[in-house]
Amino acid sequence: LKKVDIIIYGHSHINFIIIQYLKNKNYKIIDIKKKYINIIVLLKYLFSANANYTYRDYLIFEINLIKPKMTISSYDNDINFWKIADKLKCKTIIIQNGWRSFYNDIFSTQKKTNKKFNIDYICLWSEVYKKLYSKYLRGNFVITGSIKNNFFKIHKKKKIYKITLISQFRK
Repeated sequence: LKKVDIIIYGHSHINFIIIQYLKNKNYKIIDIKKKYINIIVLLKYLFSANANYTYRDYLIFEINLIKPKMTISSYDNDINFWKIADKLKCKTIIIQNGWRSFYNDIFSTQKKTNKKFNIDYICLWSEVYKKLYSKYLRGNFVITGSIKNNFFKIHKKKKIYKITLISQFRK
């Protein structure tokens, strides 16, 4: 296993935008779709004392084995990452990647629990989302707006003042 500074949790359109700014950093994208498993990590995991034989526990084991400084996820509505981040030995960051609602989303499917998951930094679009996520997560809430929109350059257009003449005809 190669030691990296940053783990990126899953393949996402926002993760690929963030990768553009990590050119000089060591990073690795962890597969969350169960397509790839590192055989060496799997063998170490199977023979470890705390193996529970779930893919989530395998990911926790793999990330802790790599020893990154931080793990970043743009899957803000993925309860599995919340559970994984709770057990990681590095900084964890969640970046909101889209609109959230009470219908067919994390806030309608997630049951109310007394347990709050620990995430070091939670980057959200607005105070409204901070209020919603604070019911489930504990950490530093940072209002960033849409990270995806923040990566586009602002083009200042010159104001063009035009005069339009409207002619009128009367008999």
